[in-house]
Amino acid sequence: MGFFLFLLGLASGCFLGYRITSLYPTLIVAIFSLLPLAISLRKRKLPLFICAYAIGFALSFLRFPCGEGKGEVVGIVTQVKNNYFLFRSGMSTYYVYESNTMREVGDILRIKGNITLYQAPKYEGRFDFSEYLYSLGVTNKIFIKKCYPVFEMPLRLRHFETKFLNSFDANASALLDSLLFNRKDYNSYPIAVASSLSLVTIFSSSGMLLSMFMRFTKRIAMCWIDDKNSDLVCLFLGLAFFPFLFGKIGVYRVLLCLILRIINVRFLNKRFSYLEILSLSGIILIAINHYFLYQMAFLLGYGLAITLYFSRGILEDDRKIVAKLKSSLFIYAFILPISLSSGTIHLLYPLFSALSLPLCFVFSLLGAISFISFPFTHVLNGYASFLVKTMEAMTIFDFSISLPRMDGLTIFIYYAILLIVLVLQELHCHLLRDSLIFGSLSLYALSFFPLVPMFTSSVTFINVGQGDSILIRDHFTSVMIDTGGNLSFDMAEEVLIPYLRKERIYKLDALILTHADFDHSGAKDSLIKNFKVGYVADGFDDYPFAVGPFNIDNLNKYGGDDENSQSSVVYLELLDKKWLFMGDAPSEIEEKIIRDNPSLRCDVLKAGHHGSNTSSSMEFLKAVKPETAIISCGKGNSYGHPHKVVMDRLASLKVNVRRTDLEGTIKYQRFCL
Repeated sequence: MGFFLFLLGLASGCFLGYRITSLYPTLIVAIFSLLPLAISLRKRKLPLFICAYAIGFALSFLRFPCGEGKGEVVGIVTQVKNNYFLFRSGMSTYYVYESNTMREVGDILRIKGNITLYQAPKYEGRFDFSEYLYSLGVTNKIFIKKCYPVFEMPLRLRHFETKFLNSFDANASALLDSLLFNRKDYNSYPIAVASSLSLVTIFSSSGMLLSMFMRFTKRIAMCWIDDKNSDLVCLFLGLAFFPFLFGKIGVYRVLLCLILRIINVRFLNKRFSYLEILSLSGIILIAINHYFLYQMAFLLGYGLAITLYFSRGILEDDRKIVAKLKSSLFIYAFILPISLSSGTIHLLYPLFSALSLPLCFVFSLLGAISFISFPFTHVLNGYASFLVKTMEAMTIFDFSISLPRMDGLTIFIYYAILLIVLVLQELHCHLLRDSLIFGSLSLYALSFFPLVPMFTSSVTFINVGQGDSILIRDHFTSVMIDTGGNLSFDMAEEVLIPYLRKERIYKLDALILTHADFDHSGAKDSLIKNFKVGYVADGFDDYPFAVGPFNIDNLNKYGGDDENSQSSVVYLELLDKKWLFMGDAPSEIEEKIIRDNPSLRCDVLKAGHHGSNTSSSMEFLKAVKPETAIISCGKGNSYGHPHKVVMDRLASLKVNVRRTDLEGTIKYQRFCL
């Protein structure tokens, strides 16, 4: 139990330091740290836990910021993806963009270029790549001007991988790229189908597939040799495949556990239990690179292994079919938050995963053998076609329901409760365990009811990057102004609809489109197709209109030759505040509005055109006298929004400025009967 408590202490301390700037995650980590603290007291290992906690807390602050500006750095490539690589120089790690890069992990380079802070657009509820890089210790990027190789790895795996994948058709290539090389192309048909069934996690489960390979190998080896030597055979074969599995945390975990198990059996007379060996492997990985701890592969791999260990009493059954069903349901419960990242829960997932996993295992095994020998072109093309058709058949019988996505805090609470339940099971505290399960399920079920909308009103500026989308709600009446839009993904399906579900809003009573610019109305068609939308106002003739308690009119009755001049301007009162939403209306329209509405005032102004200097003139700002200005724009956008001249105007008038590129989604909400 010592290594296990030390691992929990390390993890708790690291996460406390990592999240210490965010109030709620910090409190949650601190509260749930009390559980292993209580166990350590019972096991008389309190000093061990406190020491691990302190070490983890200190490690979380072990960051080395990079200087910005022009310069030359020499370092080593530590991670390679299709269009970028990570580059470590000294104690700092950089993001380096390079289209279709052929760098190899281990290459030593001298790079001349500009070093800047890494910035990428963020969107409400979508994967945050900046946060992902930050979890790897990366805060800066290098724009390459010149790059000189100092040393290149003799084995150029990237070249062989590309040549290997080019031997197959599109389906086989996409599946092999995901299973063997950990690169998933979500635009490819097989990965898109797998993702729609929430099976894409199987195509990322390198550790699980390697474990299956190890068990398969050991079972065959034990037909001729004893248990001890069969482990050595497994290790030898595992290391043979290691070169193209390099960089996968799941692979590190499996191989490290196998090495520790061999040492435990051969030299320590089985002194340590499986839990201790598993925990020690996690401690070693954190010691090698404490950023591993923040990776989903580490958390899911170790989390699932530990929870399966503690749940062994629940999952055991003399009937093998029942035991396998229990295990499938348990794994399904474990990955539920990941499944909900798409906003959909698949009721037949346990069956689909049970069918898909062995098929993927055989495919990946054949692919791995093919990679180190010669391409089994016809065999793997045919197998890939069979896999795709199998998944297509699953979509016919798939039963799914839409649920709100879990945010980061909810996911953390979910796994913390799951761990507590299993520890209580291990400690035989059955009454406390059952009470926690019942209470958690009751609260989660209750959360689906629109209780918050029943008693509140709100105005929310949804973070859609470089664009506008505003949700106005008065109890059960909901109005959206603009939808945002993005050419790279469906803004409605990936941002707006998941957010509406999270807010327990199941219908929009009205959708207002201020004008036809894509960053304001690009997601309109998808939103109307995939969500229940009532009245749509997208032209001068659609005003005025009434919906619920709102009487909405367009203050821009003038129009013009361009889209921005035709942008609707909406005024309303809610939450005891006066709100003015300017769309992209330019200063010429602002001038006409204040001329014809001399008494117009607002408490909160949605600044026109994302803070561009074509809007928010000084005369207009002085006339409407806002206390707060909201600027909806994308982080690091190419337009330079918001412009300095507008920020200076707002500062001179002492207007409080809030920006979605800095804060994310901005929400005003109040309890209202």
